Amino acid sequence: MMFRRLVVSLVMAVVLTSVVVPNVGALPPGGIVFESDRDGTRQIYVMNSDGSNVSRLTNGPGDSLSPAFSPDGRRIVFRSSRSGTDQIYIMDADGSHVLRLTNPPLQAGEPAFSPDGRSIAFTGNGNGNLQIYVMRADGSHVTRLTHVSETSGSPAFSANGRRIVFQSGRDGHEQIYAMDVDGSHVIRLTSTPGVNIGPAFSPDGHSIAFASNRNGDFQIYVMAIDGTRVVWLTSTPGMNVSPTFSPDGRRIAFTHGDYGKGQVYIMNVDGSKVRPLTSPPGGSYFPRFRPSVSGD
Repeated sequence: MMFRRLVVSLVMAVVLTSVVVPNVGALPPGGIVFESDRDGTRQIYVMNSDGSNVSRLTNGPGDSLSPAFSPDGRRIVFRSSRSGTDQIYIMDADGSHVLRLTNPPLQAGEPAFSPDGRSIAFTGNGNGNLQIYVMRADGSHVTRLTHVSETSGSPAFSANGRRIVFQSGRDGHEQIYAMDVDGSHVIRLTSTPGVNIGPAFSPDGHSIAFASNRNGDFQIYVMAIDGTRVVWLTSTPGMNVSPTFSPDGRRIAFTHGDYGKGQVYIMNVDGSKVRPLTSPPGGSYFPRFRPSVSGD
């Protein structure tokens, strides 16, 4: 299956305009959205930021993966195979009003909202290999941003919406890169042996969290936006991937555990107080905070 997040595409971020999505009413519960196979197929769930009050949002058919909240916290964008191919969908934060945004022949996943909610960056395979695309939040004006023979994926916008950070194998191993939102001015941020994947900007725009196996197992690291001042945060044996910052920048949620057995964990931004938020049965992956939730 496309977008199985393991090494090259291991980890794998659409909101409609205010005319389409009125900003009214109370927010539904749930501070973190994530995917889980606890009920069989991969589906989208939400929970409080302490792991309580878990609620399932999608019901298939097919898998539903890689969820992310809209900037106002009222919508969730995700990838699903419910139509027979991997496409990007959007729904209300309570799981209602599901709308497909992309269509074949393009297959798409790993969606990421721009901070103003007007654009979505995503990974697509329109030409046979994975590249970064961007489209308007209603699914129109799809534009390819990367043009290399190797894969590119896991896009994420900077806090000011001017840059996109992503992973690519263009120089051999998967490394972290950044580019302008039009695909220009690409720079490489990591240069270590091994694989560096799943980048995510901090809310203040000063740091990037990512996963790397530079020291053996995949662990979570943080670096400055120019690639300097790298700090190793986790030391738990096994796979630690898919980092994401809390809205106040004080915590990082991530997936710990091998593919098929992972759980969502959370820690302070300095790597302290690591603790699980989910538990078996099944695995839970790819956590993303609701932007309007400040954390508890």
